Amino acid sequence: MKKIIAVIILAIFISPIVKAQVDANAIGLRLGGGDNSGAEISFQHGFNDVNRLELDLGFGYSKGYNQFKISGIYQWVFNIEDGLGWYIGPGASLGLYSYNDGYYGNNGYNSDFYIEAMGQIGLQYRFDFPLQLTLDFRPAVEIIPELGHVHGSFGFGIRYVLGGNK
Repeated sequence: MKKIIAVIILAIFISPIVKAQVDANAIGLRLGGGDNSGAEISFQHGFNDVNRLELDLGFGYSKGYNQFKISGIYQWVFNIEDGLGWYIGPGASLGLYSYNDGYYGNNGYNSDFYIEAMGQIGLQYRFDFPLQLTLDFRPAVEIIPELGHVHGSFGFGIRYVLGGNK
């Protein structure tokens, strides 16, 4: 855990030095796995050469479980070589979920609101034409309603790049 925190701190301090290639805007899908993550409509807005905001509107489902969430992640983007880069950043999400717990008193259905703090680390590839592919991991910790519930998900993103680079 100390190594992960050290890498994050190092990335934050190096980010102004390393020139990355952040697109002005990109829109597409992030397909997730783990903890009932489904498809997310994803939008990225670049602020400058190294920073962007990713906003995702997600839907998840599995047998007896449904969720809807909105996520926002501030990212630092680092260039590895032309077209290939990696990114890291903190974020948060809030959402609603419903599930069937099998009890008959309320027909077995329960629902709740949640807020979670999360991070994201990933790889991205930007083609010479307006297409971006990403592969990432998002660890998260629930704050409301159950403080401390930890989970994570992997995601694959495909986005159409709107405009040019920032």
